[in-house]
Amino acid sequence: MKTKPVRNQSRVSCDYQGDFCRGTANTTMPSTESQSELCELAKCLRQERLYVSYEKKQLQQLNESLAGAGRRLAQAAWTTSMQRDNLEGLVMSRGDSTPQQCCQVANLLHQTQFTDAYKQLSHQMVSYSEFLASLRNNPNLVAVCLSQGDRLALSYMTDIVVSVFTSLLGSCVLPEDEAIMVTMLHKLVEMQLLKAANPRKLLRHGTSSFSRLYKSFSDQLFSSRLFLTSALYDPILCLLTDDEIFLDIDPAKAVIRFPPQERVRRFGIEGTDSYAVALAKHRQAIIAKLAGHANRFVVGIRDSFHCLPTFLSTLIRTIFTCMESRGIEAREIWAVCTDVLFNSFICPAIVDPEPKGIIDMPISYIARFNLMQVAQILQVLALWKWEEINPQHQDLYKQFDKSLVPGLLEGILGEEREEVRRDTANLSTARMAVLITAEQIQKLTEWLVAVRDMEGLEGEVRGELQRLLQPLPGTVP
Repeated sequence: MKTKPVRNQSRVSCDYQGDFCRGTANTTMPSTESQSELCELAKCLRQERLYVSYEKKQLQQLNESLAGAGRRLAQAAWTTSMQRDNLEGLVMSRGDSTPQQCCQVANLLHQTQFTDAYKQLSHQMVSYSEFLASLRNNPNLVAVCLSQGDRLALSYMTDIVVSVFTSLLGSCVLPEDEAIMVTMLHKLVEMQLLKAANPRKLLRHGTSSFSRLYKSFSDQLFSSRLFLTSALYDPILCLLTDDEIFLDIDPAKAVIRFPPQERVRRFGIEGTDSYAVALAKHRQAIIAKLAGHANRFVVGIRDSFHCLPTFLSTLIRTIFTCMESRGIEAREIWAVCTDVLFNSFICPAIVDPEPKGIIDMPISYIARFNLMQVAQILQVLALWKWEEINPQHQDLYKQFDKSLVPGLLEGILGEEREEVRRDTANLSTARMAVLITAEQIQKLTEWLVAVRDMEGLEGEVRGELQRLLQPLPGTVP
């Protein structure tokens, strides 16, 4: 009886021991199914590793391609802007822009080789880099210095404006460049346009920093070209196909366009009744053609007005609000806003559409003259609200709706169009370099030194300039 429980106990122990041994064997020796799962997992991880490695390599190549494209774009923009300034100097017959000099400059620009700054500036590169970055990040200071430079009548202010636009702002090809330029223009409105004794004269002369930067910016901006092409392409093309005769606004010039023999053939003997009748009939034909072409331009501008660059509408509203707050009469405010929109932006594109990219065909002398006549009509129509029409031209201007062109400007002043701002903080296309020559840097420093040393400058501005200029050497290495 005593041995039976012992045998049962030993059997139970062996059973538990057997179960334990079998469990241990299962954990240390995986089954065939578990081995296949591990192999599949290893294979997947290996593929994922290869995929991630390939994607990283592709991203690296894309970043390198983007950086290379950015460099080529910046170099092309700099060269193009400098070539445009060179051509403008030749067309405007500036003193330092003879045909021989312009040809030489054009060849040098075409052969320009860009190099890293450290190869010429050596250890001073850091100082100049911080100097240019500080200027770029402080557009209000640059605007103040541009205004003061104009007051000093520095001989090289044209070159300074070109350097600011083409080098410091990279010809405004990036969104962040546009934002800086808009801030600079608004400050220049305050510093120059509002303080000028005759704002219209300042705009029409086109020699102030505001006028130059405004022209460069509006010519370069893609949205400006889009608006001008949309509004003016069809009317200009239609006018170019009708260039057989001069479309004179002034009736006194209708006869002198023809040589004496042609005049007699068309109108007869001067002083006779038939001559007066023929001349009046010719005048009516000229008016009909001129009014028809001008109305096409007005309709084109009106239908494309939704494409007007937002910076321009905001700038015009700023000018209107600031001048109104200073108690300037409404007639003068309207005239200034008209000059900014029509005389400085739309009408130059009508007269000279090729540089704006609107058309790419040759323009005859007669067609160019007729385009100038249309631009003059638009200027008169825009000011019709406040200025009387010449009685000799009433037969022409009664063909137009008196409220249509002024209504375009009233739409800008009366409606708050939300300005579309692009978020540039997270863009990978931020400007990483400035393309500038040693001569341009030298002129920039001389300009800022002249402004710093002028009398009557605000202490804060003088201190900021002193801080910027102090680390720089006297001359560029």
